[in-house]
Order: sequence, then C-alpha cells, then structure tokens
Amino acid sequence: MVKKTLLTALILLILVAGTALAEPDSLWIGQQSAFYVYDGIFKVPLYYSNDNPLGSIGFPFFFITSGGPIMPDSITRADRTYGTTMFTLFLGFSSGDYGGNPDSTCAGLISFADEIPAGDGVIAEFWFSGGQVGDMISFLPIPNYPPGCVLSASPPDPDGGPVHAPTAVVILEGGTEIVCQSSITGMATHVITFDIQVVGVAQPFDLEIVSLTGPAPYDNEPNLSGSNPWTFYWVPGFNDVGEYALVLRATDAESEIVDKTVTITVTELQVDPCDVARGDLNCDGIVDIADLVFFVDWMFTNGPAPYCK
Repeated sequence: MVKKTLLTALILLILVAGTALAEPDSLWIGQQSAFYVYDGIFKVPLYYSNDNPLGSIGFPFFFITSGGPIMPDSITRADRTYGTTMFTLFLGFSSGDYGGNPDSTCAGLISFADEIPAGDGVIAEFWFSGGQVGDMISFLPIPNYPPGCVLSASPPDPDGGPVHAPTAVVILEGGTEIVCQSSITGMATHVITFDIQVVGVAQPFDLEIVSLTGPAPYDNEPNLSGSNPWTFYWVPGFNDVGEYALVLRATDAESEIVDKTVTITVTELQVDPCDVARGDLNCDGIVDIADLVFFVDWMFTNGPAPYCK
C-alpha cells in the first residue's frame, strides 16, 4: 500500500496545477527511453524541470505496453536527489486494471527538510518488471483521480506547475551506468563528498577518477572509498575557487567502460583569512579537531600548508 500511495500523488498535482501561468514546470516519464537491467527488470527515469524550489510532488498515471503485462516495482532517488536523505519516496497501486497491466499507479516524493533547488534533470527512477528490450510503454495521466494522491508543492509555485507531459518510451538494451549527482557546490577548505553507484548487467564493476580539471592546480588529491556505492571525497584548498570537471570511469566485467562528468563548483571561503581564531589552521571559521588533523597531515604526510597564519 505504501508503494501505491506514491505514484498516484504525482500526476494529479500536475493536472491540477496545470491550469497555470506563463512558464509552468514540466515533468516527463522517460523522455523516450527506458533502460533494461536484467531478467525482465527495467527502469524509467523521471525528469523534472522546476524554476522554483520543490518540496513535494505527486501524480497518478496508468500505463500500457506493446509487450506483455508489466508490474511497477519501486521508485528510487536519482541524479538531483541521489545521495541525499531529504526525500521520502512513495509508490502505490489502485485496484484498477488498464491495458492488461496490473493497475494505475500513484507516485511522489515529499521532503521534510530541504527542497530540490530550481533546475532540470532526473529526480527519481521507476523500476518495473515484465518488460523486454524493444517493448514500447505509454504512460498516461489519470483525470479525476481520488484526491489522496494530491500533494501541494512547497513553497507554492507562482507558475502553477507542474504540468505532466504524457510520454511513450521504448525499453533499450541496458548497459553500465554511473549514478550520482551531476553537479555539486562546495566551499574552499571544506569537504566535498557525495555517493556514486554503478548499475548494469555485467557485474562486478570498477570505478576510478580519470581527471579533475579546473582553473587552478588544486592542493589536495580527490579520492574514492568503498565499493558500489563508492564515496567521493575532496577538500579543495583556499585558492581552489572555480568550476571543475570531474571525470569518473566505470569498467564492467566485460571490460566495457562508461564515463561520466560531474561539475564541481568551489566557492570562496566565507571567512576573512586574516581575521580568524588562533589555531584555525584550515580557515573554516572554527577551531576543532579538523585543525589538528590538518596540522598532522601538513607535518607528516606532505599535506597543504595552513591557509590561515
């Protein structure tokens, strides 16, 4: 029942809010492509374009396919929400039956903390079973759906969005994919970190950092820890302000490689380096154990020199 409740909420909000103004937000299921994973399992990305912060969204839809019946399975974070804990995702089903498929679906996400900033990109992925490569699936909104699936955007969007754009997608043969945030912003001398997962058929996978390029030679090398998911970790130096391109490379068990570029924006340190507390070696505005770690790294492992003197 929890699954049911999620997908239903997403479409109705879109339909109700679609009576909108000049540039309403837009949501697409799939944008023409779904991705086959293995054993009849495939995923469909949920693309969302919002010009104001998004705190919640919900809509109902049903689906028909050119192949056999498909079964909604789950919904997971992706891209703009992946690696965060800010969103609770829900997915549920009604008792109806459409086009040989199990029923209509209610999907959505609710944040109890931060909101998704304005922007474009994938916010979630729907997972289904029963599909095969080459099948075509149409996702259609359900008018006059029970109001239990309606969520109000937070804060209210002055454009009146979102507006659901019905789409038909084709299941493509799956390959290896690197799943992580496409862009991230952090402050100089502060830790920049996010999770990275590799999905696909030919497991296991290897992941490496190919390059990190930007406007300045950076002080500290980035690194990866863990194993699917991996954790990216980098502490830019005081002078490493600007936009960097991080290139990640995944290699599957069949030696096929996939690259992904992540944009990392480093902003200026928001304290005066000449007006800091004594002992604040990393210049982050506070004196804590991180300064001791910084000092040991500088003295014994060739780490960067203190930024604040």
